[in-house]
Amino acid sequence: MVKQKTNSRTACQGIGMSAGFIHHFIHHILINTFMKKNALVTIILLLLCTPAIKAQSGCAIQGCLKDSFNISTGYNQLTSSYVSPLALEPGWQLVSAPTNITVGSPACWVITPHSAWGNFPTAKWVSAFQNNLYSTNNLPLPASPFYGSFKFQRCFCLCQSTAVRIKYDLMADDETETFVDGILLKSGIVPGTAHYTLASKLSIDTVITLSAGQHCITVDLYNVGSTAMGFAVQGYVVGANMLKSVCCDSTGRICGTKIKDTDCNGTVNGASDPGLAGWMIILKNSSGVTIATAYTDPQGNYCFTGLRAGKYKVEEVNQSGWTQTYPPSGSHSVILPAGGAVLASFGNCMQPTVQCGYELSYDIQVKNCMVHVTPILNGLPPGWKVVSTEWTFGDNSSSDEFSPIHYYTATGTYTICLTVTIFDGNQCCTSTICTDVNINKACDRGCTIDAELLYSFNELNCTYYFQSNIINTGSPITSVSWNFGDGTTSNSMNPTHQFPGPGAYHVCVYIFAGCGKDAAHNPDGTHNPDNMDCCCYKMVCKDIIVNCDPCDGGGKGTGSLIKPEQKNNGLIDNFIPDLGKDGMQSKTSNERNMIVLNQNVPNPFAEHTVITYNIPSKFSKAQIIFTIADGRVIKAFDIKTVGEGSLHVYADDLSNGIYSYTLVVDGKTIDSKNMIKQ
Repeated sequence: MVKQKTNSRTACQGIGMSAGFIHHFIHHILINTFMKKNALVTIILLLLCTPAIKAQSGCAIQGCLKDSFNISTGYNQLTSSYVSPLALEPGWQLVSAPTNITVGSPACWVITPHSAWGNFPTAKWVSAFQNNLYSTNNLPLPASPFYGSFKFQRCFCLCQSTAVRIKYDLMADDETETFVDGILLKSGIVPGTAHYTLASKLSIDTVITLSAGQHCITVDLYNVGSTAMGFAVQGYVVGANMLKSVCCDSTGRICGTKIKDTDCNGTVNGASDPGLAGWMIILKNSSGVTIATAYTDPQGNYCFTGLRAGKYKVEEVNQSGWTQTYPPSGSHSVILPAGGAVLASFGNCMQPTVQCGYELSYDIQVKNCMVHVTPILNGLPPGWKVVSTEWTFGDNSSSDEFSPIHYYTATGTYTICLTVTIFDGNQCCTSTICTDVNINKACDRGCTIDAELLYSFNELNCTYYFQSNIINTGSPITSVSWNFGDGTTSNSMNPTHQFPGPGAYHVCVYIFAGCGKDAAHNPDGTHNPDNMDCCCYKMVCKDIIVNCDPCDGGGKGTGSLIKPEQKNNGLIDNFIPDLGKDGMQSKTSNERNMIVLNQNVPNPFAEHTVITYNIPSKFSKAQIIFTIADGRVIKAFDIKTVGEGSLHVYADDLSNGIYSYTLVVDGKTIDSKNMIKQ
């Protein structure tokens, strides 16, 4: 663990000492032989404190210096009291999780103890999860593979270098190690043992000299029994020149859980009701302006951290087919104290399903991170037609395919919903059905995929054209999933999107592939989900600044301009083939025996660019096909001769933007490239 320090301004901000005391203290340091080596940094720290004292800031009025610091779990420094389950732990924070478990929220929860756990009289049990029965192992040292620990941290500050006594008892289910600034204090990792009873607790009592600044005590937690998970700390740090918690870090947190209210009664409990992943939570300031957004993690948790004291409003973005049941007002109005932690959870239940005279269900096939779903419509009357199918996968992704395949990037329980619209010849009827699915193995991030996110912009109707450009991959691409940062998604390879209005949007595309080169495909190249043993993914993101509103008829935005409605009459007519080797890159003998489509040069281009290619053997039909961002073909150029060739593109009439060109030989797509007109 890397040692963390605050700067001198943070460490000393608002210390409540008189000027005479400071003068006397500096004099004492200068004549003290032991402290001479620290005199310079201490004088600087104290001088930096002086303006805060003179200004009589909030910390100076309260008095920041103290002799001891309670580090017990569940203890609230602001109120000098212990919090009860289920609540946020006000001081300890989860700073990292094992690589095989996704915990998106940094919240640490005060939980109800397991029946087998011992109890300290002045401490509470805490965990990364609200339920002490969380059952995923993360394997301690020296097991292999080693996924890492749940790492929890509690920090304190010193105004100057001093010796402190660190004394606490630690119980953990199952195994643990504890550190200060990365220095191991005690290890409780012994195969076959656990430390969740008073008889097997770990006791730490040490005196250590620490420099001025911030210091952190860390507890690494490992679960090995698949039954429970949590830890409890009872103790303190004592020594001169310590700062109160709010003086060390005055920022606070607003965290909560998005909960599935299964009985729709408006009462939610994060320890017993399932969480909902992939829901957008919005944080607004006292003026009603959105200042941050977050998505709930696989357990349904979210967290806004680093917040100054003040008034906030927390809202959720509801999803189709759900009704919000908690809070009754629809949002949380929060008054956050300096250094405080406030809980703001939400509850939603499924709206009553409307059945249209037939039985709606669906088949679910789960294989590792992959889910393949297919609607089943039993008893559908003759002549009734399916108008549309809409799937939501519980991770902020959706699909309008009839039988989609979806991949999850994190473990957890997800609610999959299917909405089917039927037309009976006179009117439409809509039915909805939902089922929970448990994903025990997430897709691996370790894909050998080189890709980029490209986009262009049509100012006439405020439309963005996105493209997931695959530059290189060692695995077969199976699907993509887009998240536009405005609560909407797409599974199209190259989607078209209109944002709801001006603002900054974080757009991401997940590109999924099979782990093996042949795992996900049949010999003819078609997709075969039954052979998908595993999957991996690459995530590529870009921040898009939108300055237009689609309701206002367009405007200005970032990105290039494409006017696809003007490209239907063959405006790209200036394609001139060059059957010689002019402009060709030098090739090895091996490359001359391969079908090759090269990147156009120059790229981007303004007036003229050259595309080179090589088709070494005879063929029946070969074409280079040009398309615009929405996938429409604007030109198909026929190749007539075998061997190396080049194509000159003069695009004076083209609008600025991103275009794709694809080499197709005897009905087989060889390669695709993007060219940018600017």
